[in-house]
Amino acid sequence: MVNNELKSRLREKTKDINNLETSNREGIYLFLSFDLANATEYKIRNYKWHDTFNKFYNHITKEIIDENSPIKNAKIWKFIGDEVLFYLKITDKVELFKTLPYVYKIVKNIENKLGKESHYYDKLYIKTTIWIADILDEQDLSKEEFSTEKATNIIFSPPFENTNVLLNKPDFLGFEIDLGFRISKFSHHSVIAIGAKLAYLLYKNRQDLKDKYKLDYQTGEIYKNLKIVDYASLKGIWRNHKYPIIWYSENWDIDSMFLYDEHFNNEFIENLKDKIINKSLEGIDKLEKIFRDINQIDDVDKIIEKISTTKPERNIEIQLDKVSEVHVALICFNNDKTKILGALRKENKKRFPNMWEFGCGQISLNETFEDTAKRTYKEDFGIDINILNENIPIATYSFEDSLNQKVPGLILIGYQIDKKNIEQKKYKEVKWLSLEDINSINTISINQYVDNFKENALKAFEIIKN
Repeated sequence: MVNNELKSRLREKTKDINNLETSNREGIYLFLSFDLANATEYKIRNYKWHDTFNKFYNHITKEIIDENSPIKNAKIWKFIGDEVLFYLKITDKVELFKTLPYVYKIVKNIENKLGKESHYYDKLYIKTTIWIADILDEQDLSKEEFSTEKATNIIFSPPFENTNVLLNKPDFLGFEIDLGFRISKFSHHSVIAIGAKLAYLLYKNRQDLKDKYKLDYQTGEIYKNLKIVDYASLKGIWRNHKYPIIWYSENWDIDSMFLYDEHFNNEFIENLKDKIINKSLEGIDKLEKIFRDINQIDDVDKIIEKISTTKPERNIEIQLDKVSEVHVALICFNNDKTKILGALRKENKKRFPNMWEFGCGQISLNETFEDTAKRTYKEDFGIDINILNENIPIATYSFEDSLNQKVPGLILIGYQIDKKNIEQKKYKEVKWLSLEDINSINTISINQYVDNFKENALKAFEIIKN
């Protein structure tokens, strides 16, 4: 099965955290962003949107880490709403040349798969952005030889909560990191938005790479698929200079790139269509003058030199099957559906200590919400469950972690299908609660509970009743 195959490959990529080698994390990094466009409308009109989004995360990850992928060593950086980001430390220039055609192809394939699950007006698209950044290890900032004359981008490891093991889970900060998020706003569903420095690197080294590695025509000539479509003032980027917005597409045809009516409500698309028809878009050869004018022409040479002297990074490892901070809670009824299970968290918990909840688990990569609920209840309470209400969540919630980042969750309804007694594996106390208990919740020694505990419990009883 695909699920087991993907999980197996992901686990192979996850090192034993106690045996990690320490090495310098400095280097040139490639960043990739995949963002679902039209997601809000899709959620409104499709009650099983969560299954589609879960498939999107799995599809894109499976293709990125595929053994035939030119960027198979890329790692998940983070999930931000409907967006998933990857990073890759570049140790070979060929990786950069092979990335764009490969990503362009897999995005088209995944869009086709998602399109089959979309309905009429709410079709999902993927907006893709790729850029590079010169990264320093935060540990190097304290070294005497480190120069503070130039703005920097850093890789660092924020503390990992809820574990007694120190995990080396990296994060990135810096002006070139911000740049990627700035240009992603100019991405489009039929193209890839490319950072200017990456585009110029591909152009400047095109002949060297083509001759040396005998790349196929499509890969060796990819610079011809790159066009400057606009110039924009980006906050904090290039001071008062306009930044070139660059797209990669293998089919610069109006009918292939845009919906039939996009230009009516989008002045940028309207103007761009005219430029494409008239073939007046600037090629990326213009970047040579641009970088020369802003005194950045030598940066690309330094990037190439740094790539050629960089050794593969070994210690930037994260648990890929645990990176998606998305939680699934379950309101679980007993066999005859007259009571629900309540669980009291222990005092030493970092999140919600000594508070009552329904039972909750963190979704693993390539796992559905239903899978997570069933696994969690088996692991935490030793019982088997089924999901009710056609797997439709009865509520969503969110909370902030120790880094003040929001962690989303949803609540399903289920019921116990076996006759086993509840095992008190990780909770301080567990008990079955009737509707009368919920209505008088503060008088039965349950006076501390997670937000909306009573409201969601009453909603679950109402659904069972109907």
